[in-house]
Amino acid sequence: MRATVRTFALAVSLSGVVATGLACVPDKSQPADFLKAPKSWQPKSDAMTLSTTSLERFNGMSISEQEAFVEGLKAQVGGFRGQARFQRVVQLGPQTADAQLGAYEAYATVDEPVLYEITIDYRLFSSEHIGRGLPTGTYVSFSGTVVDLAFHNEAKPRKLELKVKDVTLERLED
Repeated sequence: MRATVRTFALAVSLSGVVATGLACVPDKSQPADFLKAPKSWQPKSDAMTLSTTSLERFNGMSISEQEAFVEGLKAQVGGFRGQARFQRVVQLGPQTADAQLGAYEAYATVDEPVLYEITIDYRLFSSEHIGRGLPTGTYVSFSGTVVDLAFHNEAKPRKLELKVKDVTLERLED
């Protein structure tokens, strides 16, 4: 009997749960498995449109060069690729200002800085219901067409806010 209890306690402690008496509590020093980022989470990689490399170039541009860069992004229909953490989705009414961009608007963020302290907030639009069943904080990848980009250079931390339409969105898996 004692050998079985010791084996169980060892197995439980190795799985990230600490055995205390007869109760098991999570080990606070380890994040829960469902909160960990999947291996495919790479929002800073060069495979993303706004990677560390492209933001480095953008950050060093003059205002007119930044405007030309944004116009170039807008011209690439469906060419924008990004990753973010899903926040929520809302259905837009026909009277809403952004309703022409899509019937559904999803909010997603990259809250860890991509470059220096620059974070990114996305507003993703689609005529299809995107993000259905995704809980807040889910890691997602998406592609679409940039409609608007605002760079808040004077804010601390600095922030990019993008509107992307005709979005296809999928959950990131390991």
